[in-house]
Amino acid sequence: MSGEVNGRLPGLVLIGAAGATIVGMLHHPTGHGSTGEELAESLVYAGPMLRLVHGAMIALLLAMTYGVTAHANRRGLDKPLVLLGLVTFIAGIFVMLPAPLLDGFVFADFAAQAQRSADAMAAFPAVSLFAMDLLLAFAKASSVLISSGIALLSVGMMHERGAARWLGIVGVITALPGGIAILAGHLQLDRQGMTLMVVCWSVWFVGLGVQMIRGKA
Repeated sequence: MSGEVNGRLPGLVLIGAAGATIVGMLHHPTGHGSTGEELAESLVYAGPMLRLVHGAMIALLLAMTYGVTAHANRRGLDKPLVLLGLVTFIAGIFVMLPAPLLDGFVFADFAAQAQRSADAMAAFPAVSLFAMDLLLAFAKASSVLISSGIALLSVGMMHERGAARWLGIVGVITALPGGIAILAGHLQLDRQGMTLMVVCWSVWFVGLGVQMIRGKA
């Protein structure tokens, strides 16, 4: 009974975070414009929503870390695959954290400064390109790490019985191909590509959350 109680809260958190992250990705605001002035104006206009969505994303990433860490702790950190999977997953989360921080707060604030300063506006297009490259690098590295962490945790679950084994199979199938596709250059992490990755991860998060609520994971 204590296992069910201890697993219920992180299980619920995982399920809620997975669903909320998908909603956030589907409503992710973006800047647009053919010139630096138009891009800056669109970012300033979308600033409040950018801060709201990306602030929520940071909280949701930490919520997922809490849920997965609780699961790994319940399974036993003395198991090599569990420990390696958890460390890899957490590494991916922390590599991803700078992306919503930059995209939702730093870059939007710089767009506002560019509207008030001719010198800042002159540098804005180049800074925009650099920021996009930086965000893409964070997204690629973090997505590969998170996918690998889920796959490692799932491989360990495949040695168990019942629903846990099937959840392990689902985790490997949904997480590993995406990470490989990113490394091979076959999956572009634009809004659609990142949403696809989040949906694939969320299948495992929801399944894991249900198992934790049942006291089975």
